[in-house]
Amino acid sequence: MYRIGVLALLCAACLAQSAKELLQTASEMVSTASPGVQVPALLELALLYQDSDRKKTLELLDQAMAAAGTSTLQARVVRTAADVDVDKAIEMAPSVPVQQRTEALERIVTALVARKRLDRAIEVLEASAGQGGYPYRAADNLLSKLAEDDPRRASQFASATAALTPDSRTTDYARLLAHQWRRLPRPLVDGAVAKLVNLILDEKSDTTTISTLSSSLGSVSFSDDRDYQLFDIMHILQVADPKKAAELKEKRPALASALEKFPEGRLSMKASDSDNINTNRNTTEKNAPNDPQAAARMQMQALSQAKAQEALALARKDVQLGVSRAAEVPDPTLKADALTEIAQLAAGKDPATAKSVIGQAIAAMKEIKDPEATANLWAAVASAATEAKDDEMARDAIDKGLTACAALYKLDSNADDPNEAPREYWPSVQHYRNLLYKAAKVNGTETALLLVKINDPDLQLMGRIEVARSLMGKPRGDMNVWVRRGNRMLGTSLR
Repeated sequence: MYRIGVLALLCAACLAQSAKELLQTASEMVSTASPGVQVPALLELALLYQDSDRKKTLELLDQAMAAAGTSTLQARVVRTAADVDVDKAIEMAPSVPVQQRTEALERIVTALVARKRLDRAIEVLEASAGQGGYPYRAADNLLSKLAEDDPRRASQFASATAALTPDSRTTDYARLLAHQWRRLPRPLVDGAVAKLVNLILDEKSDTTTISTLSSSLGSVSFSDDRDYQLFDIMHILQVADPKKAAELKEKRPALASALEKFPEGRLSMKASDSDNINTNRNTTEKNAPNDPQAAARMQMQALSQAKAQEALALARKDVQLGVSRAAEVPDPTLKADALTEIAQLAAGKDPATAKSVIGQAIAAMKEIKDPEATANLWAAVASAATEAKDDEMARDAIDKGLTACAALYKLDSNADDPNEAPREYWPSVQHYRNLLYKAAKVNGTETALLLVKINDPDLQLMGRIEVARSLMGKPRGDMNVWVRRGNRMLGTSLR
């Protein structure tokens, strides 16, 4: 037993040393990175150094701000700083143009609330009034932490409502209202919901947005964006102004139909806290011809997402029931994704069943032609196989995933039709990083050998950071994938 403990300590020390060396090498490579990767790399390094070298972390944040050539990147530096050192973020925030400051303020206030510095959070919110967009999500977080009899709840909500204009993020304000209205004075709520409803109804747009929301309890679709926004607040309007609510439901049958299924909007679409609500939105020019095929695809996607969510909910109680329901998912990508999640649920208690479910996921993947979907799914298979203690299956999945990434890289870097989105968000870069992170969970320090096979210097840099992150046991966030070719811009967030 003593020898096992010593070996474990030596192994941990070896991983820590390898991670340190990878970070050092990555730090040296940053100066030669392309502009689209340099700032993100500095921020990733700052996050990884924060536990071991505070001075280095702050230096990296300063370097990132100095290298940030756009207000968008400056705001991103402040958001990262808020996660590392919130006072540093407050110091940096004034250098970000007002128009780009909202999300940075969201992160700062959220960080202050998490540290129970509520008075300072209120100061930051009050200072932000009239300076661009109001950080409604942060205000929601703050109000949730204040005692019900704290008079600042009403005053802060009143400030948030006063900041509401036609240019505001009405969906964020609606979320704040939906979460807080029952614990606020009735006159404030009545005035707030009336103001929000009028802003939504007066909204003008040159585009048409079809929106679909789906969860394990079902799905709803809206062809009018005003219905989509009203969906989450109609139960409040019903209390504040029943006559107005009845008129709206009579004039807007799609909204009324959705409310029959889910009377409190999104709040009533979750079967449990672990349930997810998937949102699909497709925007076209108002005068563009109708595309019934696109609408049908969205409906099929919503049905698939609802069934996949239902399968996961069932699998938490009975794996085989979940697998049976996953088999009914029409979309092969969502079917395979649900099966890999179910395999991960089963892996800890029943590795044999998990491996069987992984096999079904791999079978479903045979219908998938999109290399991005394939790369993402092979990463999920690798995770499930690792948890099922099958390192050989995990390594095979990683190899297949890297092959899919190579195909993605050819598409991204195609000289005749290149991906013009920032390189950091290229599908190939995002999926390479994800797979290298998963590979380090299986191969440990040997994963560095995979880096040698990557010729692109930016991929080499970001790959080193991901392997170091994995060896350090740090979690990854969601992947944000962007593709821009000509006037076409697509963005996706992946877990």
